[in-house]
Amino acid sequence: MKSSMIKPVRIEAGLGHPPMEYTNNDPESANFLIKHGLHFNAQKPHEFIEKIKEIVETQQRNEDRAVYGKGQYRLREEFRHLGVDDYQRSKLTPLQLKKKLASYLNAGMEEKKDVTAEPVNENQNVETRSLSDFEAAVRSANILNVPPSIIDGMILKATNLLGTPGNVIPKPGATDESYIVAGTANKVHSVKPGKGGSWTCDRACINSSTKICEHILAVAQTTGRLNEFLTWFGRTRKRPNMMGMVEQGGPKSAGKKPSNMSTSSIAKHMNPKKL
Repeated sequence: MKSSMIKPVRIEAGLGHPPMEYTNNDPESANFLIKHGLHFNAQKPHEFIEKIKEIVETQQRNEDRAVYGKGQYRLREEFRHLGVDDYQRSKLTPLQLKKKLASYLNAGMEEKKDVTAEPVNENQNVETRSLSDFEAAVRSANILNVPPSIIDGMILKATNLLGTPGNVIPKPGATDESYIVAGTANKVHSVKPGKGGSWTCDRACINSSTKICEHILAVAQTTGRLNEFLTWFGRTRKRPNMMGMVEQGGPKSAGKKPSNMSTSSIAKHMNPKKL
């Protein structure tokens, strides 16, 4: 049903003079969608209120998680300075975390930061954080001792890691500049620096035998040492242990017989007892 405000009310509401037409079609439509989606029962309004409360609380939790770089939402670039990354979060007490969250929730539009107005240090000798430049750097390294299809997969996975906040962080408490990198199935990998610009990933990584993997590439890019690592890797002439790569990703019992039953034992199982 269409319901419209009278002309004097619309003028007073700031809808112009002559005023624009205003109806409650949109909010009524939203109400209908909410009620229909939650199976609203006019005889049980308390249940409907509880469901709405759950939706609101879930929304609020998701917004809170965005401050820590988690969940389905992300802070806009102008408000990133109010957020807390995993490295900072690991150093804060629960009370300090609450204060950080409160400072974000209490911030108004005046807290918006014009990042485009910040001066750029042209002498800053660090790798660009552009993912397109990252891919170009890896491909231009002309890596010959690893199959191109494997390098393509590493670039794609490393790009995904770099595109999600919190996937590549300094290892808490480490003094050797090691990093923690997200893996698959809730696993993590440890990447530590070596000599001459090299990096080493743990043996749980399927590509550990190649001396290069998506975890190492992501850390090298994050630390601004990608070119240094690619230069080091380009000097290595040893081809990767392909069999080691296959065995690393396969089950430990692959190629083994299920049991070592003796001939007499097999005969015993195959010849049933006579009644």
